[in-house]
Amino acid sequence: MPPITHYSIDLSSPSLAPICIFVYNRPQHTEKMLRSLINNQHFEESEVFVFADGPKENATEADIAKIREVRKLFEQFSNKTNVKLRFSEKNRGLTTSIVSGITEIINRYGKIIVIEDDLELSPGFLKYMNDALNLYENEDRVMHVGGYMVPHNKNLPETFFLRAPTIWGWGTWKRAWDKFEIDAVVLLKNLEQKFGKNFSYELDVNGTYSYTKQLKDIASGKLDTWDIQWTASIYLYSGLCLHPNNSLSRNNGFDGSGVHCGNVELFSKQKIALNISIYAQPFYVNKKAIRAFSNHFRKNYHPKMKDLVIKKLYRCYSCLPTKVKISLKRSIHIFK
Repeated sequence: MPPITHYSIDLSSPSLAPICIFVYNRPQHTEKMLRSLINNQHFEESEVFVFADGPKENATEADIAKIREVRKLFEQFSNKTNVKLRFSEKNRGLTTSIVSGITEIINRYGKIIVIEDDLELSPGFLKYMNDALNLYENEDRVMHVGGYMVPHNKNLPETFFLRAPTIWGWGTWKRAWDKFEIDAVVLLKNLEQKFGKNFSYELDVNGTYSYTKQLKDIASGKLDTWDIQWTASIYLYSGLCLHPNNSLSRNNGFDGSGVHCGNVELFSKQKIALNISIYAQPFYVNKKAIRAFSNHFRKNYHPKMKDLVIKKLYRCYSCLPTKVKISLKRSIHIFK
């Protein structure tokens, strides 16, 4: 195990990172997020920037009403100098809104905490984020601080490192964000040049998540997002991402209300920790945590993986004996 590096930073008087909040047209989610954020230590002293995207060209009156309702939630801060409202009149889209907002603020302040409208935050979220951003500020190997952790039953340290980031409440520094490559074509080329054609297994968390496929979909224009490129950029530079052993955020957006989200109750029912202590960790990827992530992905994102494997075998291996084919056919319901 590599030695632990010790720091002399005083975490009792932290330098507070600016908070960027990205919202759109979900007033109920936004209100819940805002209430949980206000309940955090350091909120009153933090610089806060609210980026609200505008209506689409074909927006209905109901859509516009929801956008206005979201913006009205922030009127209570109109007399506070530490809260700046950035309301777009036109729809810029999720990717453009988030990437441009982060870039603007991080170039000015050098670090950032990013929150979206569908999150519910622990009272200890901001303290954890600021403590971590201060502790690892000058450590180039650390590129991302995540506040979310998947449900698991592993015995993990209070914080640990992985290659893959989480974006349900997170933070980073300008030195890391400068390495962010938005062009998926360039990323795929650079990844293959550095790691070879078989880079995808590790990038995809031991083959259990579709980062590589999504990156290729972005490159071909089938998908429009930014977080997959951020994940790939961190992996390209062999960066480390700090995670808590228990989540400090809960995602309430998987209820069918979001543009990019389905309906999944697992996340909205997840318990969150009151606080997580920050202390220096050895700079290596935690293998138990990798298993926790891969088990989560395998269970929740690939529930029919076994079916798909058997289906492929059944279709591809025409030379298999008839009895074997019949056995495969009976083992899953998807064959007719």
